[in-house]
Amino acid sequence: MSHQYIGKKFKSHEDVEVFMAEYKQSSLNDYWVRDNRTLHSAEKRMKSDRYASINKSLKYSYIKYSCIHGGQKFRQKIKKTDRKTFTFKQECDAFIYFAISKDGEHLVLKSLSEEHNHNSNTKKTFSHLPKQRKLNQNILNEATNLQALRPNKKLLVKNLSDTSGKTLLLRDITNISKRKETYTNDLNACLPILKKHNCQYEVLVENNEFRGLFFQNTDMKNNFDSFPEIVLLDGTYKLLNFGGVVYLFIIEDSIGSSEIIAVGILIGEIKEYINWLISTFKNKNNCSSLIRTFMTDKDENMRNVLRHHFPTSKLILCKFHVFQIFKREITTNKLGITPCEESTTKEYFQNISYSKSIEEYEKTYESMTQLLPTQVMTYFNNNWNPIKYEWVDAFINDNFLNFTNNRTESLNRNLKSVIRKLSTLEEFLTNFFIELHIERTERDHKAIKSIHKIPVISNDILPIKKYSDHLTQYSFSHVEKEYLASLKMNNNSLENIGVTVTLCDCKFFRSMKLPCRHIIKKRQLNNLDIFDQQLCLPRWTKNYLLQNQNAFQPQINSPDSVQDSISYITSKKKQSPKSAFEKYKEASNFTTKLCQLASEVGHSMYNNRIEVLKNIIKHWEKHQEIIVIPVGESLNKNQNSDHMTPTKLILDKNMVQSSVEVVHSSPTNSIQHHEMLSEAVHNTSTSLSYNPDLMISELHCVKPHNVKQGTDISSIIIPTTKRRGKPKGSLQTVIGLKKNRKVLLKKPFKLLHYNERNKLILSWFCTVDVVSQSLSSNFKINDTDLNKYSSIPNNIIDELVDLFQVKQFFSPSAWAKVQRIVAQKKSCHSSWLCPLCQKQCANNTISCDLTMKLNP
Repeated sequence: MSHQYIGKKFKSHEDVEVFMAEYKQSSLNDYWVRDNRTLHSAEKRMKSDRYASINKSLKYSYIKYSCIHGGQKFRQKIKKTDRKTFTFKQECDAFIYFAISKDGEHLVLKSLSEEHNHNSNTKKTFSHLPKQRKLNQNILNEATNLQALRPNKKLLVKNLSDTSGKTLLLRDITNISKRKETYTNDLNACLPILKKHNCQYEVLVENNEFRGLFFQNTDMKNNFDSFPEIVLLDGTYKLLNFGGVVYLFIIEDSIGSSEIIAVGILIGEIKEYINWLISTFKNKNNCSSLIRTFMTDKDENMRNVLRHHFPTSKLILCKFHVFQIFKREITTNKLGITPCEESTTKEYFQNISYSKSIEEYEKTYESMTQLLPTQVMTYFNNNWNPIKYEWVDAFINDNFLNFTNNRTESLNRNLKSVIRKLSTLEEFLTNFFIELHIERTERDHKAIKSIHKIPVISNDILPIKKYSDHLTQYSFSHVEKEYLASLKMNNNSLENIGVTVTLCDCKFFRSMKLPCRHIIKKRQLNNLDIFDQQLCLPRWTKNYLLQNQNAFQPQINSPDSVQDSISYITSKKKQSPKSAFEKYKEASNFTTKLCQLASEVGHSMYNNRIEVLKNIIKHWEKHQEIIVIPVGESLNKNQNSDHMTPTKLILDKNMVQSSVEVVHSSPTNSIQHHEMLSEAVHNTSTSLSYNPDLMISELHCVKPHNVKQGTDISSIIIPTTKRRGKPKGSLQTVIGLKKNRKVLLKKPFKLLHYNERNKLILSWFCTVDVVSQSLSSNFKINDTDLNKYSSIPNNIIDELVDLFQVKQFFSPSAWAKVQRIVAQKKSCHSSWLCPLCQKQCANNTISCDLTMKLNP
C-alpha cells in the first residue's frame, strides 16, 4: 500500500498537512514531526539562483514524520522522586519523508515505512490519542465561554463531544477552565472594580502588607439610611485564598428582604483590625447613630468594639452560636459533671433561652438552682445570667423577630454559590457584584409586586382590611396571623398579660411594633376599632416603602463622588499585654502550622517530628523551658543565662533533621499555673460578658494616615495560604443533644397492610418464634402455643380487630380457646385508659395510635 504514495507531489506545506491528516485517519496511526529544515535555514546550503527559484509556500526543504511510538530512542531521566511515569516511545520504525523537488516547485513524498511494532489501533483507540482529542480554536473558545458559567462538567463534555466529534475527558474540561483564569490579588487590578461600581472604600495596610478592605456603594448607603434600626453582622470564611474573613453588614427592609449595606474583608479576627472596620463603617454612615440593635455571633473582640463605638445600641447574640457555646463548654471534662447531668443541663439551658416572659425565666432559673450541680450554676451565674438581655427571648426587643443570623447565613450561602472557594481578591469582587445585582433584582421585583398587586381579603379577615391597605404585604401577613389567633382566645386569656389598647408585653409586639393578638382582643373587648395606624411602626407601611425603596427612586449615577473617598491606612500595633484568650488564639495559629508541616513529610520523618512535639509537651507540663536548635549548631551560643541547665533530647540520629535542647528553669508555681490554665480555658469559652477596661484602653492602636491619590499600591502584598480541609459536624443538635432520628411513626391499625395486621394480631396470642413459623410455613398454632390469659392484651377485643382473618393459622382446638379468651375479656372490661395520663378516653378504640389499654 505504501508504494502508491511514493512520488506524490504537493504544491504547498498546507497540502502536506491535509494529506497527513487524511493519512492518519485512514491508517489509524498518529505521527509527529521528527525532523525538518526550513527554507531559510537551507538557503545557506544552496546556490543563490537555486534558492530564488524555490516555491516559498513550501516552507521546508524536507520534513520527516515518525510514528508517535518511535522516532527516537527513549532515554530514561534520573528520577528525583518516586513518581510513576509512562511513555509512548516503543522504538517503532514507521515514518514518512518529504523533500523538495529538483525544480523547487513541490514537496515530494520520497520514502515511507508502514512497519509498526506495536498493536494496531481501532477507530476507538485512535480517537483517544492526545492529538486526536485536541480541539480547534473555535470550539476551544466556545468551551472557554461556557466554562465561565460553571456548567455541569459531564453535560459540557457531552455537548462539546457532539459539536466537535472529538473524544473529550473530564480533565480536559478542567484544563480548559485554567486557560482563562487571569484573576490576581493585585490591588491595582482590584480597586478599579470598586470604582466601576461607585464604591467608597478604604484599605488597611500593616508593614506594607494588605490587612483589610472596606467598601460601600451608593445603593448600600441609601438602604442603610432608610432602615437603620437593626444591623446583622457576621463573617464567612474560605472565600478568599489568602485567609481573609468576609464580613457582611445586613439590614431588613419593609418587605422582609435582606439588604447588604457594607462589606469588610479582614485577614484575621484581630481586635485592632475589627476596630478599624467598625470605626470606618461608623465614620462613613451618618445614620449609624440610629442603630438600635446589633445581631452578632460569639466573638468577644467584635462585641467589645461594637459596645465602644455604639454605647447606646443593644447587642443580641445569635441563638445558634449561643447553643454552640453550650455544646462546647457544658461537658463532663470542663465542668466535672456526669453524662446524665450534662444532658439535663443542656436541656435546661435550651429551655431558659426560649423563655417567653420574665416570670418563665425566673421559674426556670429557680428549678435550675435546685436541680443542677453547683459548678454548673456558678458557670451560668458568672457568664450568662449577667447578659440575659442578649440571648433570652423574654428580654429581647426591637429585633424584628430575628433571633439568629440566618439572614447573613443565607446570603453567605448565596455568595458561595457564585463565588468559588479560595478565590483571588479580584475574582471575589467581580463575582460579588454579580451576586449583588441578582439579589437586588429579586428584591426590587418583590417590592414592585407588593405595590402593583394587592391581596384578596377573605371574609374571615375582613375586619383588618384597613391594615392591608396601610401595610406592606410582608408586615400585613404577620398582623393577619395575629388576628386569626385572637379569634381563638377567650375573654379570660388576657388576665396574666400586661396589655392595653396600644401596648403589650408579648414578644411579637416588642419585636415588630405591630398590633398583636392581645391588643386586637383588648380593643374588641373595649368596642374600639381594630385599625389604628399609630400601632404600626412607620417602616412597615406602604408609604414608607415608596419613599425609601431604591426600586421606586430615580437612578442617579455619580461616579465622581467617590474620587476623594480613597484612603490608604497604615496600622501601628501597640505593644500591650495580651489577655489569656488572645494568647490562646494567637498560639492556635502556630499549632495549626505545626500540624500542616508534620503531615506533609514522609512516614518516618512524620514519626520523628511527632516525637519532638511529644517531648516539648512533656517538658512544658513540668513547667520547664526548652530551646530548639538545628542539628550541627552549638548550644552555647543560644544560651542567654547561666542558671539554665540544658538537657539534650537524643533521638534517632539517622532520621532526625533537628534536635531539641531542653533548658530547665525554675518551675512555675503549680497553683499559679493551674490558675492561668483555667483562665485560658474559661476565656476561650465564655468571654461574653463586657469588660470595658479590657477593650477601651487598646482601641486607639490603629492610626489612619491619608495618602495622596497617586500613591503606588503595587508594593502592597496580599499573603497566601494553603488549602486546608474542614471536619464535618456530628450527629447532634447545635447545643449538643442527640438529634431526634426519623422514627417510623405507628400507623393506625386500619391502615396497616393485611400481612402486618396478621403478624400483629398473632403476636398478641403467641411468642415471636411461633408467629414467624406459622407465617413462613403451613404450621398450625396449637392451644399449647398460646400465651397465658394474663399475658394476652385487651387489644383483641377492639371493634376494628377482625380475628377471623387469622383463623387459618390456628388449629381447631386453639381457635376454640381463642374464642373463649375473647369472650372472657369482653365480659370483664369496663373502660379504656390512656397509659400516659391515666384518664378515661371518650373513644372506645385503640387503633388510632396503638397506645390505649383496657382497664379491666
